[in-house]
Amino acid sequence: MKKFNKVVLIAMSTLVAACSPSKPDIVIEQRLVDVEVVNVDRPKRYKVTFKNLSTGEVVKKSISKRCSSHNKIRVGQKHQLQMVVKQTEDKQQYTEYTNLKAVFCPK
Repeated sequence: MKKFNKVVLIAMSTLVAACSPSKPDIVIEQRLVDVEVVNVDRPKRYKVTFKNLSTGEVVKKSISKRCSSHNKIRVGQKHQLQMVVKQTEDKQQYTEYTNLKAVFCPK
């Protein structure tokens, strides 16, 4: 029974250590960027490919599993998206677009 308790104690301490919260990523930059719709993949999984007009970067994002207003989005349309550049603890930077559903799946 002591061996079982020891194994359970080790497993629980490992689980707690693995689930400990890490530092949140640091926001480096946040701004509105102009994008142009390059491609639209419609239902079932509604995805939009857009081009960031300031950097030329082409991004494909899944917007929603279901969106009744997906027919309003057309190739060639221009929109403004909120772009957020974040940095992780190990100094790696990545970009997120935060208002995708509001822009590409309007109510």
